[in-house]
Amino acid sequence: MEKNLCVTRRCQKPPHLCKIWMTMKLIMILFILAITNLMASETYSQATKLTLQVKDATVREVLSKIEENSEFFFLYNGKLVDVDRKISLDVNDQKINEILSNMFQGTDVVYAVVASGEYSLYNDQGVNSYKYFFILQGDDSKEVILARRYYAQRAVQNWTRELWFNYMIPTKNLADLYLTTDGLPIDQSPLFKGYDSLQSEYENRDPRMAMTFIVPGSTIYADGGVWAVIYPGFTGTNATRSGYMLRKFLDETLEATQFQGQYDFKEFRYAEVLLILAEALYEQDKQISDVDLDRTINLIRSRVNMPALTNSHVTTNGLDMLTEIRRERTVELAFEGFRRDDLRRWKVAEILMPAAIRGIKFVGTQYEQRYPDLKIGTDIQVDNDGFIVVEPSTSRQFLPKHYLDPIPLQQIQLSKGTLIQNPGWE
Repeated sequence: MEKNLCVTRRCQKPPHLCKIWMTMKLIMILFILAITNLMASETYSQATKLTLQVKDATVREVLSKIEENSEFFFLYNGKLVDVDRKISLDVNDQKINEILSNMFQGTDVVYAVVASGEYSLYNDQGVNSYKYFFILQGDDSKEVILARRYYAQRAVQNWTRELWFNYMIPTKNLADLYLTTDGLPIDQSPLFKGYDSLQSEYENRDPRMAMTFIVPGSTIYADGGVWAVIYPGFTGTNATRSGYMLRKFLDETLEATQFQGQYDFKEFRYAEVLLILAEALYEQDKQISDVDLDRTINLIRSRVNMPALTNSHVTTNGLDMLTEIRRERTVELAFEGFRRDDLRRWKVAEILMPAAIRGIKFVGTQYEQRYPDLKIGTDIQVDNDGFIVVEPSTSRQFLPKHYLDPIPLQQIQLSKGTLIQNPGWE
C-alpha cells in the first residue's frame, strides 16, 4: 500500500444540499485537506534550494527542520508514514523533490509538492468582505470551492425575501459567542456594554456580529430598491420570536427584492478548510502552535480586524484553546448548516440541545419601553433574568441515540444480518 505525503508552501497572505451535493462536498474536503490546502507556488518549489546535514535523525525531525528553514509545510498521516525512522542526510543546494526522493528512497511513501494559490479568503470589500462574500459580490471569488449557481432568467432564488420574514432567526446563544474587540468573551471583557439599549450588546464586538445580525436602527436594501431602517422586534413584518433578525445572506440588488435573486449559495468555502485544519491540528496533539494558528484561524480573524488567537492570550486570560477554536468555527460558519452536526461531533449535543432557546433581554431594557403593550406570560415568555424564552427546555430533548441516525430498515434486511441497527433505534 502506498503512503502519501503532501508538501505545501505556507500561505503568506494575510438548506439546500441534496445527498449527491453532500457527497461531492465530503470528497472535496478530503481532497483539499489531503492534497491542496495551504499550497505552494510551483515557482517557489522549483527555485528554492536547501542545504541539510543531519545524522541519525528521525524523518519527523528532518521534516520539521525543512519547515523551519523554508516556506514548505508537510501534511502526512503518521499512522501510514513512518516518521520515527532514522535517516542521515548531507545535501547542498538541492531542490525539495531531490531531498524527499533521497529521504524516502527504498520505501513505499509517495509524495507530492503541490502548487496552487487557487483558493484564498475573499478580501475585495475590505473590512466588509465577510458581509459581501455571501451575496452577489462574492460570487466566483477565490474563496468559493463549491457553489450552487444562480443566473438571470435561468435559475433564480428568493432567499433575501424569505430572510426578511425570518425564515431563520439568530438566538442569544449565538449572540453571546461573539468576542469583544479585545479578543475576550463578553463575560470577561470590560468592553462589553450589556443589554440595556437596543444596540448596546452589538457595541465593541467582533464585526462579524453586525454582519450576521441586523443591528436595531441599521438599514437594509428593501422593497423598491430603497434603504430602509430596521428595528427587529415583536410586531409587524419585523416580528421575530427571539427579537433578533438575520442580516447574513441579504442581497443588495433590486432583483433580489423582486423574487429574482441571482447570487450563489456558497456551499463549501476556503474559510471552512482553514477551520477544519485548525481543529484537526489541535485534536491531533491536544495543542496547536501559534504558527499554525496564524495560517488558519488568524487569517480569518484578520479579515475583520479581530485580534489574533495565540497561546499566550489563551493562557493569560484563562481561556481554553479548544473552546476558542470551536467558537471561531461557530461564528464564522453561522447559518451555513453546520451547527447540529458540530454539536453531535463534539459530543456536547446532549448538554446544549435540551437547553432553552432564548432571545434578547426584554425586562428592564429599551425593548420593554419600545413594546409596552406586550404582556409577559401571555404575548411573550421570559426567564428569571428577563431574557425572551423562545422555546423552553421542557419542550426540547436530545437522547443518546440521536448521536447516530437510524439505518434504514430496508438496508438492514438487504444485508442479511450483516448490518445491526444503531443503539436506541431497534
